[in-house]
Amino acid sequence: MKQKLISILVPLVLVLGFLFWWFSANQVLKRRSADIIDCVRMEQGTGRIERAFKAENLRDLIDENITVVYPQMESTFSHRLSTNEAITLPEDRAKSALLYLTELAEWITVSEEQIDVLEHDNSSASVSVAFNLEAKLKGKPKQSAPLKGVFEYNYTNNRWLLTAARFE
Repeated sequence: MKQKLISILVPLVLVLGFLFWWFSANQVLKRRSADIIDCVRMEQGTGRIERAFKAENLRDLIDENITVVYPQMESTFSHRLSTNEAITLPEDRAKSALLYLTELAEWITVSEEQIDVLEHDNSSASVSVAFNLEAKLKGKPKQSAPLKGVFEYNYTNNRWLLTAARFE
């Protein structure tokens, strides 16, 4: 009887331990950050429907408004914004911007991802992210850049939602 009880309790404790770890704030924040980065990733030959789904996935990951700060770098885009100027976008504009980017791109790769939770409490969190981004826009030369920054989250409606992405 004792042997049978142990053979039931040990797997149960292991499963419960795994579930506590999997659903811990640190692990959820790491997975959500990886999902946000994955929204940008796009293989060559990705169809329009897949591109639209990438943008749609963003809706479940970001807050009603998101602030983006990006570094000035060599780019085929011409824009008026200077380095590190914050842009605040409502959710639908952020989704449209991602869809526009995916429509312009032949492919976008992300490599060497590093994601570390810096701090979190019950209502907010900061996650350090670093990765290499390489893209080929239609009719333009291939571009690449290492990006390093911080994702800021708020815990809203039982979900961690991205409120800011600040890149150095």
